[in-house]
Amino acid sequence: MSAFAPELEDEFIKSMKGNNINPHRIHIPSQAKASRIVLNEQEKYGPDEKLVLFGTGLHILFKKIRMVKEANYNRFVTNSINVLGGKLGMPHEMLARLKFPLTHKQAGAVVGVFYILLRRTEG
Repeated sequence: MSAFAPELEDEFIKSMKGNNINPHRIHIPSQAKASRIVLNEQEKYGPDEKLVLFGTGLHILFKKIRMVKEANYNRFVTNSINVLGGKLGMPHEMLARLKFPLTHKQAGAVVGVFYILLRRTEG
């Protein structure tokens, strides 16, 4: 979250804590290895590429990802990247090298956390 919208980090953390979710702030580079974060991964992407990956992450939040089979998930992510990148006029070669960082299982876990957040704020 901080990588894409650092100005929203404090509000995001307050909101999560208000919903009984305790996020962890990870300090880079000192805690990267322990948190299984690959350094320099962000540096290989420009602003448009980061925006497409972030948009794909948002797209996943609105998809019933647990109902999607793993093979279809990969196609869904690729299609999302291509559509969003196409809207920005990014060349196909650039889009082809973008890899969404969450596996099907990880995406399902993230979506599950956000659904819990939504249910708590609605009721």
